[in-house]
Formats: sequence, structure tokens, C-alpha cells
Amino acid sequence: MDDEALINAIRQALERHAAAQHHRQEQDRIQSRLQRLTPRERQVLEYVIGGCLNKQIAAELQIAERTVKIYRALAMDKMEVTSVAALVRQCDAAGIARARSLPVKDRRPTLSRFEDSKGPVLRIP
Repeated sequence: MDDEALINAIRQALERHAAAQHHRQEQDRIQSRLQRLTPRERQVLEYVIGGCLNKQIAAELQIAERTVKIYRALAMDKMEVTSVAALVRQCDAAGIARARSLPVKDRRPTLSRFEDSKGPVLRIP
């Protein structure tokens, strides 16, 4: 019985070690990709993973929307992803902070659950 428990403990330890090693290798690959980004690509990436639209990013960084699209495409190519969802997952795994929140004037109005006599009330969060 003790031999069997020892074998199971060793097997579990080896599995945990393999999983941890795989995680470290993936982290290293993501960090390597992040290091390939220019400072501007990294800046745009932070806004993209924060859920900002190209137009909002352009206004915040005071650059053309087309320029944002170019930086965004370059960053996604260097990060070796084809979707924003994959980009967000990689950045979350690497601990990359999402973009700072945008000024209130750049946020989209949302429908409030409250209504007045004329219909739904729009509120800017």
C-alpha cells in the first residue's frame, strides 16, 4: 500500500512539474513576442485589449485612425494571433495591463434601465 501511494505521489509530482514547465515555456514565448513590439505598437495593443475602438485610440494618441489600424495589424502579426480574443488571452497570461480608461467624452452612451416619460434615459458611465 505504501509503495502504491509513493508511486502515485511521484506521478502527480511529475505531472505538476510538466504542467509548470509548459506554462513557463508559453510565458517565455509570449514575452519574446512582446519584446518585438515597438513602443507605439505596445501602446496601441494596450488600448486594443482594453476594448477601445480604433477611432477612440486615434483620438487618445492624436494620430490618424488609419495609423492605428496599421499599428494594430503589426502588433497582432508580431504577437502571432489572428483575433483580438487570442490577443487578450495572451496579454492576460503575460500580465499586460489593459489601457487606461478613456475620458468620459469618448465613451459611448448606454441605455439606462430607468425611463422617463419620453422613453429610455441615456446615461454616460
